Amino acid sequence: MDELNAHLRACYQRDLQRTTSGQSETIAARFAQEKPLTVPLPARGFDAAVCEPRKADKYQTVAWDTNRYSVPRRFAFQTVTVKAYVDRIEIVCADQVIARHERCYQSGEQVLDPLHYLATLSRKPACLDHSDVYRNWKLPAEFTSLREHLETRHGRLPGARQFIRVLQLLAEHPLDPLSCSIVLANPFRWLPETRLRSKHESTQEP
Repeated sequence: MDELNAHLRACYQRDLQRTTSGQSETIAARFAQEKPLTVPLPARGFDAAVCEPRKADKYQTVAWDTNRYSVPRRFAFQTVTVKAYVDRIEIVCADQVIARHERCYQSGEQVLDPLHYLATLSRKPACLDHSDVYRNWKLPAEFTSLREHLETRHGRLPGARQFIRVLQLLAEHPLDPLSCSIVLANPFRWLPETRLRSKHESTQEP
């Protein structure tokens, strides 16, 4: 989309120097004369989206076209508004954007955000390895190393549970700062989640 916009802008700039049939001045010169007479643009830009209400199902997804898009757990079974843009899908509830996805133009796909299902991992840790939403989750290498260390130190299942608690910090903190906190925690031999949280929050203080 950015490339298309850049191409259209370049075409527009070239066209300003063109002189149309029957005129002696360029388009740019004629527009400069007419511009003071034009009506000001609206204070609020046009929202180029198709909006429709949808109800989220028990799997935390809403339908648009032939695909389904995820929402956070607390919005399951609620009626939300889907805003379909050409490049993205936004899902709104109570005037707040609760989910944003890249729009899918294939058919029968599920577009799922792993962050929307973090609460489920506490009850179903096996989903970490067997659910597509997590198997296909591209995380920085620091997270993979952290999981390996935790499972080596505490055992496969207890280590996985500790790793899940670290993942759940992503519900409150951005990915990049948390990755940095994991790297900083390395000399401490992979701190438990509670101490990693403290370490992360201390790095965010001014």
